Amino acid sequence: MSELLQSEFSRQDRLERLFDQLVGVDNIELTEEAVIKKFLSELCDIYSDDNFRHSYASISRILEEKYKPDQRDTLYSNIRALQVEYQRGIENSLDDEQKKQSINSKLLKLCDHVDLECMRLGRIDKVEHIGITAHNDLTAADGKLRETENKANEMEKRIIGFQSQNITILGIFAGLVITFSAVIQFSSSGLEKLTEISAVKVTFFVCLSFYFLFNIVFLLLFSISKISGTSIASNCRNRECEYCRSCKFFFVKFHRKYPFVCWFNIFGVILCIALCVILRRT
Repeated sequence: MSELLQSEFSRQDRLERLFDQLVGVDNIELTEEAVIKKFLSELCDIYSDDNFRHSYASISRILEEKYKPDQRDTLYSNIRALQVEYQRGIENSLDDEQKKQSINSKLLKLCDHVDLECMRLGRIDKVEHIGITAHNDLTAADGKLRETENKANEMEKRIIGFQSQNITILGIFAGLVITFSAVIQFSSSGLEKLTEISAVKVTFFVCLSFYFLFNIVFLLLFSISKISGTSIASNCRNRECEYCRSCKFFFVKFHRKYPFVCWFNIFGVILCIALCVILRRT
Protein backbone atom coordinates (compact mmCIF):
# COMPACT_ATOMS: atom_id res chain seq x y z
CA MET A 1 0.00 0.00 0.00
CA SER A 2 1.46 3.38 -1.04
CA GLU A 3 2.19 6.20 1.39
CA LEU A 4 -0.55 8.26 -0.26
CA LEU A 5 -3.22 5.65 0.53
CA GLN A 6 -1.88 5.26 4.04
CA SER A 7 -2.12 9.01 4.51
CA GLU A 8 -5.69 9.07 3.20
CA PHE A 9 -6.74 6.25 5.52
CA SER A 10 -5.03 8.00 8.41
CA ARG A 11 -6.86 11.24 7.68
CA GLN A 12 -10.14 9.35 7.27
CA ASP A 13 -9.59 7.73 10.68
CA ARG A 14 -8.84 11.13 12.19
CA LEU A 15 -12.04 12.50 10.65
CA GLU A 16 -14.05 9.65 12.14
CA ARG A 17 -12.49 10.21 15.56
CA LEU A 18 -13.38 13.87 15.20
CA PHE A 19 -16.98 12.80 14.55
CA ASP A 20 -16.98 10.96 17.88
CA GLN A 21 -15.81 14.12 19.62
CA LEU A 22 -18.36 16.33 17.88
CA VAL A 23 -21.21 13.96 18.81
CA GLY A 24 -20.45 14.55 22.48
CA VAL A 25 -20.27 18.34 22.16
CA ASP A 26 -23.41 20.35 22.78
CA ASN A 27 -24.25 23.74 21.33
CA ILE A 28 -23.22 25.56 24.52
CA GLU A 29 -19.63 24.26 24.41
CA LEU A 30 -19.35 24.83 20.68
CA THR A 31 -20.00 28.56 21.14
CA GLU A 32 -16.71 28.89 23.01
CA GLU A 33 -14.01 30.23 20.74
CA ALA A 34 -11.30 27.99 22.14
CA VAL A 35 -13.36 24.86 21.46
CA ILE A 36 -14.18 26.04 17.95
CA LYS A 37 -10.54 26.77 17.16
CA LYS A 38 -9.54 23.36 18.47
CA PHE A 39 -11.93 21.49 16.13
CA LEU A 40 -11.27 23.82 13.18
CA SER A 41 -7.55 23.32 13.55
CA GLU A 42 -8.02 19.56 13.36
CA LEU A 43 -10.33 19.86 10.34
CA CYS A 44 -7.94 22.18 8.53
CA ASP A 45 -5.06 19.83 9.15
CA ILE A 46 -7.11 16.86 7.86
CA TYR A 47 -8.11 18.70 4.67
CA SER A 48 -4.80 20.49 4.19
CA ASP A 49 -3.73 17.76 1.81
CA ASP A 50 -5.18 18.55 -1.63
CA ASN A 51 -5.17 14.85 -2.54
CA PHE A 52 -7.37 13.82 0.42
CA ARG A 53 -11.04 13.21 -0.23
CA HIS A 54 -13.18 11.89 2.54
CA SER A 55 -14.98 8.62 1.81
CA TYR A 56 -18.74 9.03 1.51
CA ALA A 57 -19.12 5.26 1.90
CA SER A 58 -17.23 5.34 5.20
CA ILE A 59 -19.29 8.29 6.43
CA SER A 60 -22.50 6.46 5.47
CA ARG A 61 -21.37 3.32 7.27
CA ILE A 62 -20.32 5.05 10.49
CA LEU A 63 -23.48 7.16 10.66
CA GLU A 64 -25.69 4.09 10.19
CA GLU A 65 -23.88 1.64 12.46
CA LYS A 66 -22.46 3.84 15.19
CA TYR A 67 -24.79 6.77 15.87
CA LYS A 68 -28.38 7.13 16.92
CA PRO A 69 -30.77 9.56 15.16
CA ASP A 70 -30.28 12.30 17.77
CA GLN A 71 -26.49 11.85 17.62
CA ARG A 72 -26.55 12.15 13.83
CA ASP A 73 -28.48 15.40 14.10
CA THR A 74 -25.99 16.71 16.66
CA LEU A 75 -23.07 15.75 14.42
CA TYR A 76 -24.46 17.55 11.39
CA SER A 77 -25.38 20.60 13.44
CA ASN A 78 -21.85 20.88 14.87
CA ILE A 79 -20.10 20.32 11.54
CA ARG A 80 -22.31 22.93 9.95
CA ALA A 81 -21.53 25.37 12.77
CA LEU A 82 -17.78 24.77 12.31
CA GLN A 83 -18.03 25.37 8.58
CA VAL A 84 -19.89 28.64 9.14
CA GLU A 85 -17.31 29.79 11.67
CA TYR A 86 -14.48 28.86 9.33
CA GLN A 87 -16.10 30.78 6.52
CA ARG A 88 -16.34 33.83 8.80
CA GLY A 89 -12.58 33.74 9.16
CA ILE A 90 -12.20 32.63 12.78
CA GLU A 91 -9.35 30.31 11.72
CA ASN A 92 -6.57 32.54 10.41
CA SER A 93 -3.66 30.16 10.67
CA LEU A 94 -3.68 29.71 6.90
CA ASP A 95 -2.49 32.71 4.92
CA ASP A 96 -3.05 31.17 1.52
CA GLU A 97 -6.48 32.34 0.30
CA GLN A 98 -6.64 29.59 -2.29
CA LYS A 99 -5.96 27.05 0.43
CA LYS A 100 -8.75 28.51 2.52
CA GLN A 101 -11.19 28.29 -0.38
CA SER A 102 -10.18 24.68 -1.00
CA ILE A 103 -10.70 23.71 2.64
CA ASN A 104 -13.98 25.61 2.80
CA SER A 105 -15.17 23.77 -0.30
CA LYS A 106 -14.28 20.43 1.28
CA LEU A 107 -16.08 21.38 4.50
CA LEU A 108 -19.16 22.30 2.50
CA LYS A 109 -19.01 18.94 0.76
CA LEU A 110 -18.59 17.21 4.14
CA CYS A 111 -21.66 19.04 5.48
CA ASP A 112 -23.58 18.11 2.36
CA HIS A 113 -22.65 14.42 2.61
CA VAL A 114 -23.45 14.21 6.32
CA ASP A 115 -26.77 16.01 5.74
CA LEU A 116 -27.71 13.71 2.87
CA GLU A 117 -26.86 10.63 4.89
CA CYS A 118 -28.84 11.91 7.90
CA MET A 119 -31.88 12.48 5.67
CA ARG A 120 -31.51 9.05 4.07
CA LEU A 121 -31.21 7.28 7.42
CA GLY A 122 -34.04 9.39 8.79
CA ARG A 123 -36.30 8.19 5.98
CA ILE A 124 -35.25 4.60 6.67
CA ASP A 125 -36.00 5.03 10.38
CA LYS A 126 -39.37 6.52 9.50
CA VAL A 127 -40.19 3.59 7.21
CA GLU A 128 -39.08 1.14 9.93
CA HIS A 129 -41.23 2.97 12.48
CA ILE A 130 -44.21 2.83 10.13
CA GLY A 131 -43.56 -0.87 9.54
CA ILE A 132 -43.33 -1.61 13.28
CA THR A 133 -46.49 0.40 13.95
CA ALA A 134 -48.31 -1.38 11.13
CA HIS A 135 -47.11 -4.76 12.45
CA ASN A 136 -48.29 -3.93 15.97
CA ASP A 137 -51.64 -2.72 14.66
CA LEU A 138 -51.97 -5.86 12.55
CA THR A 139 -51.12 -8.05 15.53
CA ALA A 140 -53.67 -6.23 17.70
CA ALA A 141 -56.27 -6.49 14.94
CA ASP A 142 -55.51 -10.20 14.53
CA GLY A 143 -55.98 -10.71 18.28
CA LYS A 144 -59.28 -8.84 18.22
CA LEU A 145 -60.34 -10.85 15.17
CA ARG A 146 -59.61 -14.12 16.95
CA GLU A 147 -61.45 -12.90 20.02
CA THR A 148 -64.41 -11.94 17.85
CA GLU A 149 -64.31 -15.32 16.10
CA ASN A 150 -64.28 -17.12 19.46
CA LYS A 151 -67.24 -15.07 20.64
CA ALA A 152 -69.04 -15.75 17.35
CA ASN A 153 -68.38 -19.50 17.68
CA GLU A 154 -69.60 -19.46 21.27
CA MET A 155 -72.70 -17.52 20.25
CA GLU A 156 -73.31 -19.97 17.42
CA LYS A 157 -73.15 -22.90 19.83
CA ARG A 158 -75.61 -21.14 22.12
CA ILE A 159 -77.96 -20.46 19.24
CA ILE A 160 -77.76 -24.08 18.09
CA GLY A 161 -78.61 -25.35 21.57
CA PHE A 162 -81.19 -22.66 22.19
CA GLN A 163 -83.98 -24.44 20.32
CA SER A 164 -83.39 -27.79 21.99
CA GLN A 165 -83.18 -26.10 25.40
CA ASN A 166 -86.46 -24.31 24.80
CA ILE A 167 -88.15 -27.52 23.77
CA THR A 168 -86.76 -29.32 26.84
CA ILE A 169 -87.73 -26.53 29.23
CA LEU A 170 -91.22 -26.30 27.74
CA GLY A 171 -91.55 -30.05 28.07
CA ILE A 172 -90.50 -29.92 31.71
CA PHE A 173 -92.95 -27.11 32.44
CA ALA A 174 -95.67 -29.07 30.68
CA GLY A 175 -94.81 -32.07 32.84
CA LEU A 176 -94.84 -29.81 35.88
CA VAL A 177 -98.30 -28.52 35.05
CA ILE A 178 -99.60 -31.99 34.35
CA THR A 179 -98.06 -33.36 37.56
CA PHE A 180 -99.40 -30.49 39.62
CA SER A 181 -102.85 -30.89 38.13
CA ALA A 182 -102.80 -34.62 38.68
CA VAL A 183 -101.77 -34.25 42.33
CA ILE A 184 -104.43 -31.60 42.93
CA GLN A 185 -107.07 -33.75 41.26
CA PHE A 186 -105.92 -36.80 43.21
CA SER A 187 -105.97 -34.84 46.46
CA SER A 188 -109.41 -33.42 45.74
CA SER A 189 -110.87 -36.81 44.91
CA GLY A 190 -109.20 -38.33 47.92
CA LEU A 191 -110.46 -35.62 50.23
CA GLU A 192 -114.01 -36.11 48.97
CA LYS A 193 -113.87 -39.76 50.04
CA LEU A 194 -112.29 -38.96 53.37
CA THR A 195 -115.21 -36.92 54.72
CA GLU A 196 -116.12 -39.59 57.26
CA ILE A 197 -112.51 -40.41 58.20
CA SER A 198 -110.71 -38.91 61.16
CA ALA A 199 -108.84 -35.61 60.91
CA VAL A 200 -105.53 -37.32 61.60
CA LYS A 201 -105.83 -39.47 58.48
CA VAL A 202 -106.89 -36.48 56.42
CA THR A 203 -103.89 -34.53 57.72
CA PHE A 204 -101.58 -37.45 56.96
CA PHE A 205 -102.94 -37.75 53.42
CA VAL A 206 -102.55 -33.99 52.75
CA CYS A 207 -99.03 -33.86 54.19
CA LEU A 208 -97.95 -36.88 52.16
CA SER A 209 -99.44 -35.41 48.97
CA PHE A 210 -97.74 -32.05 49.40
CA TYR A 211 -94.51 -33.79 50.39
CA PHE A 212 -94.35 -35.63 47.06
CA LEU A 213 -95.59 -32.57 45.16
CA PHE A 214 -92.83 -30.39 46.62
CA ASN A 215 -90.10 -32.89 45.69
CA ILE A 216 -91.49 -33.32 42.18
CA VAL A 217 -91.43 -29.54 41.67
CA PHE A 218 -87.90 -29.38 43.03
CA LEU A 219 -86.71 -32.14 40.68
CA LEU A 220 -88.25 -30.36 37.70
CA LEU A 221 -86.63 -27.05 38.67
CA PHE A 222 -83.32 -28.84 39.22
CA SER A 223 -83.52 -30.33 35.71
CA ILE A 224 -84.29 -26.91 34.23
CA SER A 225 -81.29 -25.37 36.01
CA LYS A 226 -78.98 -28.06 34.65
CA ILE A 227 -80.24 -27.60 31.09
CA SER A 228 -80.11 -23.79 31.16
CA GLY A 229 -76.66 -23.71 32.79
CA THR A 230 -77.82 -21.79 35.87
CA SER A 231 -77.90 -22.84 39.51
CA ILE A 232 -80.61 -22.78 42.11
CA ALA A 233 -78.19 -23.74 44.86
CA SER A 234 -77.51 -21.45 47.82
CA ASN A 235 -74.96 -21.14 50.60
CA CYS A 236 -72.29 -22.82 48.51
CA ARG A 237 -68.94 -21.08 48.23
CA ASN A 238 -67.55 -23.45 45.64
CA ARG A 239 -69.35 -23.57 42.29
CA GLU A 240 -67.73 -26.88 41.40
CA CYS A 241 -69.46 -28.71 44.21
CA GLU A 242 -68.66 -32.10 42.73
CA TYR A 243 -64.97 -31.48 43.50
CA CYS A 244 -65.42 -29.72 46.86
CA ARG A 245 -63.23 -31.45 49.48
CA SER A 246 -65.14 -29.93 52.41
CA CYS A 247 -68.27 -31.90 51.46
CA LYS A 248 -67.27 -35.53 51.84
CA PHE A 249 -70.79 -36.90 52.28
CA PHE A 250 -73.84 -36.52 50.07
CA PHE A 251 -76.07 -35.26 52.86
CA VAL A 252 -73.58 -32.50 53.80
CA LYS A 253 -73.29 -31.44 50.18
CA PHE A 254 -77.07 -31.50 49.70
CA HIS A 255 -77.64 -29.52 52.90
CA ARG A 256 -75.18 -26.80 51.84
CA LYS A 257 -76.57 -26.45 48.34
CA TYR A 258 -80.30 -26.79 49.08
CA PRO A 259 -80.88 -26.10 52.80
CA PHE A 260 -84.60 -25.23 52.43
CA VAL A 261 -85.31 -28.43 50.51
CA CYS A 262 -83.34 -30.41 53.04
CA TRP A 263 -85.17 -29.00 56.04
CA PHE A 264 -88.56 -29.31 54.34
CA ASN A 265 -87.93 -33.00 53.69
CA ILE A 266 -86.70 -33.54 57.25
CA PHE A 267 -89.75 -31.90 58.78
CA GLY A 268 -91.99 -33.67 56.24
CA VAL A 269 -90.61 -37.08 57.15
CA ILE A 270 -90.83 -36.30 60.87
CA LEU A 271 -94.42 -35.11 60.46
CA CYS A 272 -95.43 -38.17 58.44
CA ILE A 273 -93.80 -40.50 60.99
CA ALA A 274 -95.55 -38.68 63.84
CA LEU A 275 -98.91 -38.96 62.07
CA CYS A 276 -98.31 -42.65 61.44
CA VAL A 277 -97.60 -43.19 65.14
CA ILE A 278 -100.76 -41.32 66.05
CA LEU A 279 -102.79 -43.36 63.55
CA ARG A 280 -101.52 -46.63 65.00
CA ARG A 281 -102.42 -45.58 68.55
CA THR A 282 -105.87 -44.55 67.49
